[in-house]
This record gives sequence, C-alpha cells and structure tokens, in this order.
Amino acid sequence: SQSKTGEARTITGDTHEALRQQMNEKMEQAESKEIYDKRKVIAEPAIGQIKNTGFRGFSVRGKDKVAGEFSLVCSVHNIKKNCQGSDQGISASARRKISCNNGNMSQKGEKKCQ
Repeated sequence: SQSKTGEARTITGDTHEALRQQMNEKMEQAESKEIYDKRKVIAEPAIGQIKNTGFRGFSVRGKDKVAGEFSLVCSVHNIKKNCQGSDQGISASARRKISCNNGNMSQKGEKKCQ
C-alpha cells in the first residue's frame, strides 16, 4: 500500500535484526529446543514463583549488596517451600523427586535432578 504522501512504504529493522534472525534459526534446531526445555525444570519456575510473591526489584545498590539481598530472597523462598511441604507431610527431598519426575525427567533416572 501507499503512504499518505503517495510513496511506497518501507520497513526497516534496527542494527540487531541479523542477530535476532540467527538466534531464531538456532532456536529452531532440535538440540536447542531440548536445552531450552530443561530450563523449565531448573531455575525458571523458582524465579517466577519469587516474582509472583511480590519481589520485583532490589532495594540496594552494588553487586555485593544485591547478591546478599537475592540470597535472602532465595532463602525465604526455600523456607516457605519446606514449610509448605512439612504441612503436607512431604519432605523436601521427596518433593524434589516428585517435581523432577513431573518435569519430564526419566523414571529410570537417565537424567538426574539436583
């Protein structure tokens, strides 16, 4: 279609468009999809759960202080999970096994969950 001035429309990308296309091609490969699927059972759910409890940003500045605050946030998250498990009569190690088995991990132990 034509622009308001009557000239042909052009679509332009930024300087990183070639990199985005390379990454899209890389992510279409079977090996990349397998690696990306593993992220679902590693760290992604925990980070999402932490964000859902209201943590959206750090209240301190500097790498050391941020690392300390993040350690505290993670510790609280782990304590909450342990308390929830003990309320239900499930130990943390048993819950970890269950979550690994539900997260596409092999029943025969081909992939280990840590």
